[in-house]
Amino acid sequence: MPDERIENAEAAACNLSASGLMFETKYFIPVGSVLEMSFKAGSAGEITSCLAKVIRVEKNLPRNFFIAANFLDMSGEDRVKINDYCSGNSSEKE
Repeated sequence: MPDERIENAEAAACNLSASGLMFETKYFIPVGSVLEMSFKAGSAGEITSCLAKVIRVEKNLPRNFFIAANFLDMSGEDRVKINDYCSGNSSEKE
């Protein structure tokens, strides 16, 4: 069975940390899937791109899913930016 690709799928972030992201989407993405992700944390406009592996899927009735994914190849600099943003140390939150 060929791999299915979902291109440019929009999702709403629910929870962000330096190690991963939980998001809500209308697409079912199986545990173990590797995702190419791009997102913006805060209002600075810098896009972070990385690979992430799906570690948990929860159905959100009636037709959406919560997907939890761990970042795989994020740069140390991007992890620090996200950690600072999440902990309130970022100038973007002021």
